[in-house]
Amino acid sequence: MTRRATAFAEALLAVALVTWVAASQLPLLGLASAALLFLLPVLLAAVRGGLGPGLVAALGGAACYNFFLIEPRYTLQVHRLDRWYFPLIFLVSFYKLVLISSI
Repeated sequence: MTRRATAFAEALLAVALVTWVAASQLPLLGLASAALLFLLPVLLAAVRGGLGPGLVAALGGAACYNFFLIEPRYTLQVHRLDRWYFPLIFLVSFYKLVLISSI
């Protein structure tokens, strides 16, 4: 496997690990603290792999956060109006983090 492909695989694996931790500890952490955990794989992927893996981690993190943590779970729909902006804020802030980290 090439170095580039390894960086993408590491990004997705880190997002999966953070998703598992956040979902299993959600009653203890709460949504806001769980959201902060998703910064870790984005930062790791951007520093180690650059822009592409960082963006993959950002998109994957936002999708996993929406799918596994926001009610109703296991769907990409958001029924509460005050929760629809979380994935959007994730993408914007993670994109800026990736741009800064991959320089």
